[in-house]
Amino acid sequence: MESTANTFSEKGTWIKFGCIPFYVRPMTLKQIWEIGELVNKCNIIELQGQFNAIEQLLKHSDDLKKIQKVVTTAVFRSRLMRFLLGWYLIKKTTMSKYQEVITYCAKSFEAPFFFQSMISLRGAKKVAMNTHEAQAHGDL
Repeated sequence: MESTANTFSEKGTWIKFGCIPFYVRPMTLKQIWEIGELVNKCNIIELQGQFNAIEQLLKHSDDLKKIQKVVTTAVFRSRLMRFLLGWYLIKKTTMSKYQEVITYCAKSFEAPFFFQSMISLRGAKKVAMNTHEAQAHGDL
């Protein structure tokens, strides 16, 4: 209950990359959407029986660049800050810092927060709908 309240009140955390600490806030739905697009672009790893680890690593090496963009997307909400400081985060991100960012972002996916966000967005769509035009099939 307390962590959901912290998520609603936008309580962030400080995560230090290199010498500079960054204030990471809970993700917005736009950030969740952008991260989902990045993850969908990654190739699926299929491992069956014996495999060559180095071959698989080289085969999926371009996916690492997409994963690095996930960190910059999670830390910065604005595209301008991602452009200006994203190179620094990509350079200073270690696996422990990546895990710390992902663990913090996973807390914002709690069910009450997520459903409340969806309900409020659905209500905003109804409020913003033009009532002078006929509704198309499928509109709420």
